[in-house]
Amino acid sequence: MPHVWDFILILNINVIIVEAQPVSSKLHDGWWAYKDVVQGSFIPVPSFWGLVNTAWNLCAIGKRQSPVNIETSRMIFDPFLNPLRLNAGQRKVSGTMYNTGRHVSLRPDKSHLVNISGGPLSYSYRLEEIRLHFGAEDSRGSEHLLNGQAFLE
Repeated sequence: MPHVWDFILILNINVIIVEAQPVSSKLHDGWWAYKDVVQGSFIPVPSFWGLVNTAWNLCAIGKRQSPVNIETSRMIFDPFLNPLRLNAGQRKVSGTMYNTGRHVSLRPDKSHLVNISGGPLSYSYRLEEIRLHFGAEDSRGSEHLLNGQAFLE
């Protein structure tokens, strides 16, 4: 079972690295959803996102979209994978946490740099933001599933 959590941590770190990339515009920030109707308004679903913004073209053709169901029986253990390392320079990290309504975000203060390296990463990356996604309003638990189960359920 420890290997499952290693995979989940790596999956989350990949999301963090993506979040650390510069965002060109917040123009599309408030209108996306996984359902095509939210509170009576049309909101484009993942298959439509790639048509709205060319940077999101994989959303239109991808077969394994978020939310993800991680099936532990299909996972493969990699004994050569190095441990993931977080380096905050022997300091406690402070930052700002806020709830956007879609996710909870923690942004470390710029004076407290946190670097992530090791694991599947070839380079060291600076942590810009941690996003905690949760399920839809009409369900409980996490956005992603482990063997079909949401947590904290």
